[in-house]
Amino acid sequence: MRKWSEEEVDILKQDYGTIPSKEVAKKLGRTKRSVWWKARSLGLRYDARSLNPAKNTKLVRGELTDFELGFIVGLIEGEGSISFSINKDKKSKIPYVYPHFTIAGKDLRLLKRAQQLIGGVLTNKRSGTHDLVLRRIKTIIETLKRLEPYLITKRDDARKVIKWFDLFTERRKTSPKPNMQEMELIKSVWRKHRDKWNLYFNKRRPLFQQSR
Repeated sequence: MRKWSEEEVDILKQDYGTIPSKEVAKKLGRTKRSVWWKARSLGLRYDARSLNPAKNTKLVRGELTDFELGFIVGLIEGEGSISFSINKDKKSKIPYVYPHFTIAGKDLRLLKRAQQLIGGVLTNKRSGTHDLVLRRIKTIIETLKRLEPYLITKRDDARKVIKWFDLFTERRKTSPKPNMQEMELIKSVWRKHRDKWNLYFNKRRPLFQQSR
């Protein structure tokens, strides 16, 4: 296996996570496995959720009626959760953040109707409730952009998630590490787990890149 040149490493840092790894490998003349191992050693992360385009839902197409729009906004205001989840790469220790969007409820009929309008996946819980979960990052962002003007109690969280995505998109061109501005946005949204978040954040502060 040939040694990686500085030029190849620069290309990998620039492209990995922004285009499919198959295209990165073709560009470098290497196998996907070679690209994956090198990216992992550098702490770079590829997640299909951040690359896949938004689902072509009725909401994203702008085709909801006023009644349907009110129905979705009412569900989100009452049973919706707009937040973030954090995973950590076991090798690089770099935290990976992605937005979290769910609507919970016991009436499966309502959630199935919402699914027809905004997409997502239905999951079951042992407590007898169900979750409608949006998983693709771009689907979440496009959904929030469409709904944000109509939200009331959840509007601030929606705006912060949209702002985070802008920062995330720009930052990952040069670094795999979330910066302090991103983490402060996430911290302000993660209110329900403030104590847990403060403990997590303070222990890992050195891992986060300082904002420029």
